[in-house]
Amino acid sequence: GLFQEPDGYYKEPIPPTFSSYHRKASDSEPADVRLRVPGEHPLWAHRVWNAAMVLADYIDMSFQIKGRRVLELGAGAALPSLISAFKGAEKLAITDYPDEVLIENIRMNLPINNLEEGAHIRVQGHCFGEDPASLMDFVAPARGYDLILTADVVFNHSCHRQLLTTCKRCLAQDGTGEVYVSFSHHVARKVALDMNLFALACAEFGFRVEALFKVDTPPVIRGRRGRPGG
Repeated sequence: GLFQEPDGYYKEPIPPTFSSYHRKASDSEPADVRLRVPGEHPLWAHRVWNAAMVLADYIDMSFQIKGRRVLELGAGAALPSLISAFKGAEKLAITDYPDEVLIENIRMNLPINNLEEGAHIRVQGHCFGEDPASLMDFVAPARGYDLILTADVVFNHSCHRQLLTTCKRCLAQDGTGEVYVSFSHHVARKVALDMNLFALACAEFGFRVEALFKVDTPPVIRGRRGRPGG
């Protein structure tokens, strides 16, 4: 007919993909983490990016997590959160942009790793900078979170101030809370814009910033025009 779309106009959705992350510590249990990601997603949630894997390694090898309250922002496949759960986090809030595909994907990654949402683990949508009341209620507002984790969100320059607002409002107020930011520079000419997050954290939010380490990793995908896709 006149308004009939041609054959092949509507593309079949790309199915989700699965991968395994092998933990570095020889005595880790479980030794491997199973990760599901959407087949495609406009917010880049269809990959497990290097920044998440590096942060997961660091948590696994260097952190005392047991008994601590942990919040992940912009979690994607939630690898750092899953490691935190395995290591005995007292409370674990896993968040990403409140999109049904993103949030349901995180929820699916719990049972395939023998974890479940409940009194100790919560999955929910959260936009950076918005009211974190429900996140704070999960741990008791007077306490806040001991650790806030975020991987590969620095490239989103327009959201730096909102991200820091959420961190400031959710972090434990007794001075012991810490925020860990793992990131890759995706566009060479925008490195300064990436790093502005840390200048802003000091100047406007009163954080003390410390660079811990740098890791050279192969790109997850090869991009164009200086976009390594790490």
